[in-house]
Amino acid sequence: MEFLKRGVVGITCLLCILIITVCVVQVNIMYGLVGVFAFLLCAFASLQPYKLVYTYFARNKEYNNNLVRGITNCWTIYQIMNQMIFYGGVFSYLLLLADKKFFDIPQSIFFIVIIVLACLVSLKPTQPFVNKEKYVGARRRLGKLISAFVPRFVILYAFVVYYLLAYVHATTDNIIPSLCVAYIAIERLFTMFQTVSSYAEQEYYSLFRDTAMWMRKIRNMDKESESRSE
Repeated sequence: MEFLKRGVVGITCLLCILIITVCVVQVNIMYGLVGVFAFLLCAFASLQPYKLVYTYFARNKEYNNNLVRGITNCWTIYQIMNQMIFYGGVFSYLLLLADKKFFDIPQSIFFIVIIVLACLVSLKPTQPFVNKEKYVGARRRLGKLISAFVPRFVILYAFVVYYLLAYVHATTDNIIPSLCVAYIAIERLFTMFQTVSSYAEQEYYSLFRDTAMWMRKIRNMDKESESRSE
């Protein structure tokens, strides 16, 4: 049961990412670039009702640790999916534009732009927080593990999905490059997960504290607003 509680964020985000990936591929086949743009815009907008729902519960339900933990999970899912849709949408759209040679721009120009943007995003520090060995809960900091690793994961994921859809065929000519891409992607993702898992406990504690402070703040604001209205 404890494993399921810890894995609810990861399982939910994984399912959402897979669903969005399948939908983007199908929409691109059926409606082209305009359809992909419209779908990604709708997916991004759909996060706002989700945010309103968990904000309502954060304001109105009885305050306890279980509620704070649940809102923390909802907030974490929102942050991950928000960045996933944004970065995934940008890089997926650029890859599709390059593939279709939009505006007759050479593919080499598109790929240079994509690589430069990917490098700029990846230059963000991977560990912009206190070291695990020194972390005792005394220093106050904002959780930044999500913003450090989600963009990297999404960019790598977008590249791999595009490569698999565009270049992998059941021929001996490209089986070795395909295996190479698959190995590099799996190795890189495994390294990311190792780093994330080593900092996950302290990061969750920081997110939990941030959520508790935010819930107390909005509840106090609501009480002050009610008292003024009376």
